[in-house]
Amino acid sequence: MDFFTDFQAINKVVFKKSNESYLKNLLLIPMFGLYMVVYVLLTLLLNMTLGKLGGGGAFLASLITWFLSCYMISDFLSHLESAIGGFKFNLKSIGKGYMSYFMPLLTATAIPRIVVYLFSVLTGIYVPFFWIIIFYLAYATPEVVYQKNLDRLEMFAYGHKFLLENWQHWLAVNLIHGFIMIGFLKITDIFIMKPFGDLLINLPALLAAAIYYLILSFIIGIPLLYYLLYRGYIFKILSVSSRRKREYMRNIYGK
Repeated sequence: MDFFTDFQAINKVVFKKSNESYLKNLLLIPMFGLYMVVYVLLTLLLNMTLGKLGGGGAFLASLITWFLSCYMISDFLSHLESAIGGFKFNLKSIGKGYMSYFMPLLTATAIPRIVVYLFSVLTGIYVPFFWIIIFYLAYATPEVVYQKNLDRLEMFAYGHKFLLENWQHWLAVNLIHGFIMIGFLKITDIFIMKPFGDLLINLPALLAAAIYYLILSFIIGIPLLYYLLYRGYIFKILSVSSRRKREYMRNIYGK
């Protein structure tokens, strides 16, 4: 069985499952939007207050926003795991399942940044934050956090192993969806957010930021939720099977 046959068979199943989960969990889109607005507003407020107290204040502000972002991402990951498990998102479950992912996520977000920081200090080469995001996506870090329940440092070893074993499938899926997301963001920015941003110029800064990012995150959340669900299902299949095993199962069951 060649790569393309396996790729088509996997994605046919994942596409169907993602569609079903997406329609059942549309409320995760406004939840993502509200979390984004809270994060942006708190960051602005902290920069306007603690950020003006010097280096110590700026460090404390960044620490608070880091913990807040890890809490919100952890909570969101808990609902993604439930969605991939076939459950429907319930507003009453907000904030109840984040603790299982909070500490691993602190590790997952801290260690790459520390490594990059040390690399920049020792070499004098600046590494854009964009590459840290690419690292998280390529190494399936979110999926490892919410599906594998590994010890803190083991997640990086597993992510490396997963990528080596599944780089063709994993990178192909992420490249396709990545280009779709970039195109969507470009169109959104040109035709929606820039004209809309011009209308908010005369409003107070915090109110304008809240409205702007609320609308932006709602729009981004439409394809982003589908992308995250799709990744979750792909990861779930690839992490528990090999191409030979999938071919064997299809030969037996005709799937």
